[in-house]
Amino acid sequence: MIKSLAQTPRPTKTPCPGFFATFSAKTIPFRYAFSRKTAGNSLPAGVLPLNGGLGSDSKTFNQGFTLVELLIATTIFSVILLLAANGIVYVGRLYQKGTNGALVQEVTRSAIDEIKNDFELSSGTYKKLTDAGNAKGFCIGDNLYSYKLNTRIPADGNGHAFVVRQEPNCSTNINPQPDDISGAPNPTYPWRELLGPNMQLQSDPVTDPSGSKAINIRITVISAENDLIEDSGPSKGLCKPGFGSQFCASSSVSTYAVKRAKTP
Repeated sequence: MIKSLAQTPRPTKTPCPGFFATFSAKTIPFRYAFSRKTAGNSLPAGVLPLNGGLGSDSKTFNQGFTLVELLIATTIFSVILLLAANGIVYVGRLYQKGTNGALVQEVTRSAIDEIKNDFELSSGTYKKLTDAGNAKGFCIGDNLYSYKLNTRIPADGNGHAFVVRQEPNCSTNINPQPDDISGAPNPTYPWRELLGPNMQLQSDPVTDPSGSKAINIRITVISAENDLIEDSGPSKGLCKPGFGSQFCASSSVSTYAVKRAKTP
């Protein structure tokens, strides 16, 4: 039995399906499959060349970009980058201007609400004070308001432009004087600043008083360096347009206050 099996001829190998399906049954060394050429510029039968069967005369296209193409691509990229940078700067300016505007408006409304509530709810009356140099002021009940127009508070907050403090019987004294807010504060009745850093008051807060029962209040505040504010012409006191305008903001709020508390 063993002998008959040994004498049985071995079956012929058949080609494998797939990549070597076109090969003959003859065994081909594996190295030929990765060899572009053999001696005599020929390959064994059934072996495909690495150039896809196009032969040794096939041309390969490994060209790069020309100088003109590089210049065009660089120009297009530079234009896109410039437009994107301008857009970012513009958005930043809008954000800065919006932030400054919101802060100035908040301070202005806070100041006008304080004066209005002070007048409506206190038992004292409104009294305008005589100017002392460039210092102006008015009394509402026991509160003394002192201010200087067009006086900017430094950015560090070390200064005053519109302050309020207690002054007993302020509205009934014969001739109280507004405080010189550029000097030393009153140690007995400390000042409280109504504006913020880099801001200045541009108009008298109380205008057209209608007697002791009602007053008109109008507060105009601007926040900017002096060189960003128009100093002449019909736009005087407004922000200059153009470069740096995002660092300038103004707000003007007006209201009408009516006495609610009983006046003595």
